Amino acid sequence: MVDNIESYRPLAELAGSNDITAWKPPGPKSMEYLELDTLVRTIAGPYGCGKTTTVYMGEVFTAQRSPMCLDGVRRYSLLTTRDSYRQLYKTAIKTWHEWFPPTAGEWSGGQDRPAEHKLRFVDDFGPVEFRHEFAAIPDMDIRDWLDGFEVTSMFMNAATSIPKEVMTFGIGRIGRYPRQGMLPKGYEMDAHIAQDLNKSDVDGWMYDFLEANRDPGVVGFVDLPGGMDPGAENLMHLKPGYYQNMVRANPDWWVNIYVHNRWGPSRFGRPVYDTFRQNRHVATGDFDALGDLELFIGLDAGTEVGGHPAAVFFQVTPYGRVRVVDELYLGRCGPSKFFEAMLRKLDEPHLRPANMRLRAWCDPSAFGGADTESGEMTWVEMGEQALGVAIEAPESNELEGFRLETVRLLLRESEGDEQGLMVSPRCRILIKGFNSGYCYEIKEIAGVKREDPKPKKNECSHPQDALGHGLTGFFGKAFVEQSVRRRRLDPDDHGGGRADPGFRMNFDLFA
Repeated sequence: MVDNIESYRPLAELAGSNDITAWKPPGPKSMEYLELDTLVRTIAGPYGCGKTTTVYMGEVFTAQRSPMCLDGVRRYSLLTTRDSYRQLYKTAIKTWHEWFPPTAGEWSGGQDRPAEHKLRFVDDFGPVEFRHEFAAIPDMDIRDWLDGFEVTSMFMNAATSIPKEVMTFGIGRIGRYPRQGMLPKGYEMDAHIAQDLNKSDVDGWMYDFLEANRDPGVVGFVDLPGGMDPGAENLMHLKPGYYQNMVRANPDWWVNIYVHNRWGPSRFGRPVYDTFRQNRHVATGDFDALGDLELFIGLDAGTEVGGHPAAVFFQVTPYGRVRVVDELYLGRCGPSKFFEAMLRKLDEPHLRPANMRLRAWCDPSAFGGADTESGEMTWVEMGEQALGVAIEAPESNELEGFRLETVRLLLRESEGDEQGLMVSPRCRILIKGFNSGYCYEIKEIAGVKREDPKPKKNECSHPQDALGHGLTGFFGKAFVEQSVRRRRLDPDDHGGGRADPGFRMNFDLFA
């Protein structure tokens, strides 16, 4: 059916010295990315982990798996985009040319302008036409700019540097080539948006997209190990000491993102809990409430009379370990709507096993504020009526020396791989707060920068306050006081993970 098959070169020959047919993923997590089948496919990792090459190999393999058009040729069109042409040519195009040099196929383009690479190759199943367009985001309306493209898939290289609107409007430009009428009836293309990235600070849109509001059925996310982790990938292609030299030469914030592959602190202030580590304190998968333990609820009314209420649902094992199972935060809402949502939450399968044994604590300030003479109920009384349980107040509402210190102590508690506080991934706003969305704001007054002594009030602060009220309600002041006495008696203990007396550590957190 194809009369010019002689013009299609074998893939290995087309790639020159780099035989793409012999390429292998640089590790198991990279292989996991290649197996994604979601509409959006994202891979995050440190410098040098091979993520951009992995994405490109995945696109070539997807082209090979595409259905043949009616004329016997498989056709695939990819658009790679970046924030500027300088970065596009420096990173994405450079990586592409390492595998497919300009001399392979038909290359057109140059610095500071769009480029296109047309490849024709043949494999065991016949010919493939691969059209690769490169374009940086211009200073114009993104929707109007994308209207000029009709592609199969799109690759957002270094996605943290690209506006979210590129993905929003890009969804409407993929799957446009080849046209459906060119395919046999019942066949369709694997159209998707690919993304690679080094993580950014928690204020960037990618953090919310991947960690706080990700729909796993739509967005597949593969998080590669950090460069110093035991499972680090692509080390065979890096010179010895590659990551160690980065650690020696760069500040902690840079190393945290580009070596350890962690989300960075907020741009707007210092994180309240600087000992929190997502890879230690967040479980690898959601876990359910255990039926043989009480279910505790920490509550925060948002203001003295309500406004941005929050709830955190947690359990404490017989050995003092805290398992944070879920959170509830609706933004601004009244008590009736909030407690109705809480009742629905408590009836969800992951909380249902323990929802008959409840105990709750709330911000002491929420116990007043109502006009009792006219029959008004306080925020707490409305909660007690809805839940059918008495809501207690912690011993104190002291912030720095009690509430925050209780959480800090639990974050430091560890023995082996077991942590004093473990959070389910479903607690997305709470995790964002731990990652420094809950922070001490930096303010500039008369040209002088000062740190606010109290954490900034925002969407992250309310679930964090709820957690603090619940934990101080359960543990009480004795927990903090014992730790202070222990540190005074043991000059070698600097709060780096030694357990308080009476807490046994040899147990399975999820048993």
